[in-house]
Amino acid sequence: MILGFVAAHISTVTAAGDLRSHLTRIKTTGMRSQRLSSVRGNLHRMGMAAGRAERGEPFDRTEYDAARAAAEFDLARLRELTSADETEQLAHEDEVARTTRQAEVAIERSAALLAAGDLRGSHEASSQPIVHAADASIERLSALQMSEAEEESQRVDDTHRRLRHLSPMFDAAAAGFALLLLGLAIKAARQHARLTEEANQVAEQRAAELELFAVRVAHDLRNPLGGLALRTELGIERFASSAPFKEELQRTKRAIDRMNRIIDGLLTFARSGGHPQPDASAVVSEVLVDVASDFVTEAEVAHVELVIEPPPTMTVACSAGPLSSILGNLIRNALKFVGDGTNGNRRVVVRASSTGNRNEAVTIEVEDTGPGIPAGMEESIFDPFVRARTSDGKPGLGLGLATVKRLVEAHHGHITVRPGPSGRGACFAVVLPVA
Repeated sequence: MILGFVAAHISTVTAAGDLRSHLTRIKTTGMRSQRLSSVRGNLHRMGMAAGRAERGEPFDRTEYDAARAAAEFDLARLRELTSADETEQLAHEDEVARTTRQAEVAIERSAALLAAGDLRGSHEASSQPIVHAADASIERLSALQMSEAEEESQRVDDTHRRLRHLSPMFDAAAAGFALLLLGLAIKAARQHARLTEEANQVAEQRAAELELFAVRVAHDLRNPLGGLALRTELGIERFASSAPFKEELQRTKRAIDRMNRIIDGLLTFARSGGHPQPDASAVVSEVLVDVASDFVTEAEVAHVELVIEPPPTMTVACSAGPLSSILGNLIRNALKFVGDGTNGNRRVVVRASSTGNRNEAVTIEVEDTGPGIPAGMEESIFDPFVRARTSDGKPGLGLGLATVKRLVEAHHGHITVRPGPSGRGACFAVVLPVA
């Protein structure tokens, strides 16, 4: 089938080339005929001028010179249309040029005798026979042109017939190719369906594993948290009269409640197959203030200035649990790497703002004055178990930023990191869609 298509294609290209060649020769023949017809017309004008003079009328030199110049011009253009290998054409053109020049000489001689008053000599040297001879040579060349035009027309007809015979071959080849492509398309569609089914099975399996893992983790965490919450409530009642103890215990109780909300949010997230709930939402300012309060004591102990820039009221398409986990991981990470407070200004700033052309997103930034992220690790720092060289001696497994990235992207957002404004430290930017 392919060989047949190639053969048909080659034959078609060859036939098309032949057709162009034949049409070019027909066009050239037509241009030659026009030039030859013009030579013949000007030769007749020259003969008529000579004939009138031989009959006793004044010789019109202006008319004769114009006709002769036009004839010579057309003969020169006719020669330009002829190639060196067209020997028969060249021979006929030479004959036309020779007889035309003979006619010019005869007419000039007759005109000179008439001007001298030699009527008898002019009559004996009549140019008309020579003009007729030149006209006959033009007639023979015209016949040759007509014959060549007819031959080229026949060749064009033959080429058209060849192309018509090739049409069924192309139809058969096209049908074969169509069947081949259809078979390949069906095979690709089946393979795509199989791969999609396998991917769905893997996704379902991973979702089930994620849910089972989350349930186990939630169970293992909630048991001690429940006991801790009960003891904290009892402590609040017992030390109600001691303001310092009561305040610390209440802060502990709020942290326990927040841990339960985080567990609930992550559990809901895991049970949904790693996708957020369609109607999930949270007010950024409320979650941010709540999470930041957990790190006030840690920041004071580390001599780090923790600055929470009050954000406007904005709601993101993310529940409070995952958002708390995102903010908590980023703030904890910043406090861990900003330093121990013994050298220079140690500062962590958290801010949030509306972004996008129509405020369709919220950007939350956590900026620190620590050593920053080494060059070349701006992407890999979000991979699981990857830790920067600056984290040597710091506790952790390298899962915090990986968890943040997964939660952000699952909620149709993205996270990036860049150096701080002064070139020091790191600035993590989380972008989440508004609810």
